[in-house]
Amino acid sequence: MRRSEWLVRVVLVFCVVYGAIAIQDRGHEKFPFFAWDLFSTVPKQHNADYSVRILQADGLRVPLPVYFEQTQLYQPLKEGQGYHALQLLGQVTAKGDALRAAILRKRFEQTYLSNVLSHVRYQLVRRIFDIRTRVECLHCFISEKVIGTYSTR
Repeated sequence: MRRSEWLVRVVLVFCVVYGAIAIQDRGHEKFPFFAWDLFSTVPKQHNADYSVRILQADGLRVPLPVYFEQTQLYQPLKEGQGYHALQLLGQVTAKGDALRAAILRKRFEQTYLSNVLSHVRYQLVRRIFDIRTRVECLHCFISEKVIGTYSTR
């Protein structure tokens, strides 16, 4: 059998299988064959995240107040972990779970603040931003709400 005949047969079998899956269950889409619902949902225009705004810090060489992600206090490989820790801390604090929030806050301080700085006064802030402008301006926020003010002494 020549290569072109073999290729035509493979394409034909693929089309038959693809069509059989489509006919079998028309009401439900099966990824990756039919997943048009991936494109039908539009994300919300505004989103929120949490961060730490440093107000005072012994040994920090950037103008204050400054958000944690602008200080470069974390190691580049731990940037995602630091962001996740801040989101979890903010969510738990906003829910009012004081005990768990205190544990997460102390863990955050020990991991990201205590190793570099001797004394830090900071605020936990909930920031609301427009997802379209956030792509171009990382520090443009619609509103900012201080959830709590803390110190590492």
